[in-house]
Amino acid sequence: MTMKGIIKAPFPPPQVSPLTEVRAVEGQEVALPCLADTPDAGGGGGGGGNVDFFFVTPKRTPIPIYQVNNSGGVREQHWAARGYDRRALVERNPTRLILGGITLKDQGVYGCRVRRSSSLTPITSNITLRVVIPPTSLKIYADLDPDTAVTGKVGPYDLGEMVTFSCRVTEGHPIPSVTWWEGSRLLEDTHLIPHTNLSGFSTTTSDITVGPLTRRDLHRKLTCRASNSDLREALEASVTLDMRYPPSSVRIVGKKNGNLTLRAGRKQEVVCEVLDGRPEPTVTLKLDHEVLPSRKAVKQETRVMRRRTTHAAVLEPTEDLGGSEVTCLAESPLLVQQASALLNVAYRPRVEVVIGPNLDQYATEGDAFSLYCQVSANPSVSNVSWSLNGKELTSNSSAKISMDRYNLYLGKVDRSLSGNYRCTATNSEGTGESEPLHLKVRAKPEAVTSCSTNSSNPGKDKTVNLVVECVAEADEDPTKIFTLKVESVGSEERKEEKKSSKPVFTIEDLTDGQYKLTVTAANNLGESPPYTFNHTVCAPPATSGASSISPTPPLLSFSLFHCLFLSHLPLLHRLLKF
Repeated sequence: MTMKGIIKAPFPPPQVSPLTEVRAVEGQEVALPCLADTPDAGGGGGGGGNVDFFFVTPKRTPIPIYQVNNSGGVREQHWAARGYDRRALVERNPTRLILGGITLKDQGVYGCRVRRSSSLTPITSNITLRVVIPPTSLKIYADLDPDTAVTGKVGPYDLGEMVTFSCRVTEGHPIPSVTWWEGSRLLEDTHLIPHTNLSGFSTTTSDITVGPLTRRDLHRKLTCRASNSDLREALEASVTLDMRYPPSSVRIVGKKNGNLTLRAGRKQEVVCEVLDGRPEPTVTLKLDHEVLPSRKAVKQETRVMRRRTTHAAVLEPTEDLGGSEVTCLAESPLLVQQASALLNVAYRPRVEVVIGPNLDQYATEGDAFSLYCQVSANPSVSNVSWSLNGKELTSNSSAKISMDRYNLYLGKVDRSLSGNYRCTATNSEGTGESEPLHLKVRAKPEAVTSCSTNSSNPGKDKTVNLVVECVAEADEDPTKIFTLKVESVGSEERKEEKKSSKPVFTIEDLTDGQYKLTVTAANNLGESPPYTFNHTVCAPPATSGASSISPTPPLLSFSLFHCLFLSHLPLLHRLLKF
């Protein structure tokens, strides 16, 4: 193909400039500079002369694709080879070839020759055009399903698993660089596998294997990037690891040495703490076999991205719950975990006084006696004390009283040790006091302290019925019997004896006269000292009377004088002794 003005004669040996490279993306327009037509090349930079562009070929003479002739003419003459006439243009000042709609076939070495009228030796420069074809797609596949592309969250994976991800990049010229990144950190354990399938599409694959997986791999983001030029942004896709694993720990808060201590009668929380666990486990709190209603609170520890979940149940334990088992059960798809503690219920002492073996609440004077303070307490008591009738007891060797923590020993009891005994015990939860235990020291009876009389006239034979009522010590001795002896003073006229379980007696048909009354009390231990007093009976003339001395009528009768004489006879007898 020829064109008017085209120079067909061979050029003299050219002066060659350094090789330069230009890159362009397929389908774009590129400008290839003619370095032969620059001031540095000696061409004057856009002056007159012939310019032609050509591909470098194995042939000795390059084939021109574009020529410009400006040797002496008013207008430049342009010529383009077939296939370049609509997409090629040479611009001047500076001289460069504009090539549009480039394809991979346009890649190669382009030459530019410039011959001026002032020099017969042309200046030649070469420039390399690199055509870049960006990759068309990037997809990530996991070894769990190698035929399905994944993106975003993938998994869940178990602890200890090894997972391989394959990043497949389609097409691209030159072969793209495919790399794996975690944030801004390039992961090194990758390798490239170029491949061309039967359809002629080239694929570049980069695999990465992560694992054995740990809890720290949760939400780990891996990014695959593919690029073969800085002319276009890299293709990329990411996957984020999802995981499942049991809780790292399940514990009952406050557990020490296998025990959880709560205080009796107070509302307190039993707290179960579950750390981590995906998916979130189901947590149940139990007391022995009973499920406790609980509430949940979640604390997110952003520093280590761990979830701390607490479940709390409110208990108001009683003393009898001590030794029960509190269990926190965390159930996840992978594992059932639990934490247990024995419930230790702290309470103030419960105290009871117990009589020593082979003894009862009645002690015999002179006997030894022992009491035991039976204590139930948690924690153990720090102090035990005894009291008798509200007064604290202390060890007293002379009284033969001694205490040995829980035991009270009475070496020789007497009447003074009768009364209400209490035991008091103290621990960190408070003080407990027993109910009183009444101890009765049995001895031979004491004498009655006084007696009163009340007489009546039944209206028969001028006799009197006499009621004698005495005051004696109060006790509950079922063996005690009271005896009243009645004797006529100065005669053997009357002598009789009355017995009663109470110090109350009735003597019938007493006639006028003076009587000696003696009252004693006896039990199986002995007899009390006697209580003796005299009583004068004066039978009144009337049919009834309410006292031992009847009212004096206006005219004193012989009977009345006789009664008065008898009543004062002891006094007269004493006076006559003087």
